[in-house]
Amino acid sequence: MPVELNLRLGGAECPCCVEAVSGVFLPLMAARLAIPSVLDQSPVQALEAPQVQVAASTNEYAQHKGVVEACEGSEELYSDPSFLGAAFFATKGSSYEPLRGSMSCLAWLAAGGRDANEAEQNLQRCLSFCSLKVLPVSEPASEMT
Repeated sequence: MPVELNLRLGGAECPCCVEAVSGVFLPLMAARLAIPSVLDQSPVQALEAPQVQVAASTNEYAQHKGVVEACEGSEELYSDPSFLGAAFFATKGSSYEPLRGSMSCLAWLAAGGRDANEAEQNLQRCLSFCSLKVLPVSEPASEMT
């Protein structure tokens, strides 16, 4: 009999952050708990050592309608020791519409540290290594009648 696993484990960055601080990859753990005999004899496997004590994350949006000029991370981002993960959703040249919930998210980014303050500072530094630009488009002038 088919089994469907359909769950939402927080935002897109949630599994990345939980894995970094606990060693548990949430989607795989949920599947193991749901159907242990199919995936493994044991529903819970040994945890890996945490990467960081605290993880901080952000979802980035533009505040105006426009055209995406840039949506990417630099080499410095990917080589930063506090960088945990990111996903860049928009592509250069695509149109951008704000206030559409997750559909308006340009990117998410996560970084870690020894405490909440350090994790937040590391997140801001990692964010500075990203290029997220949406050029505003002017609305066509309405014709006077």
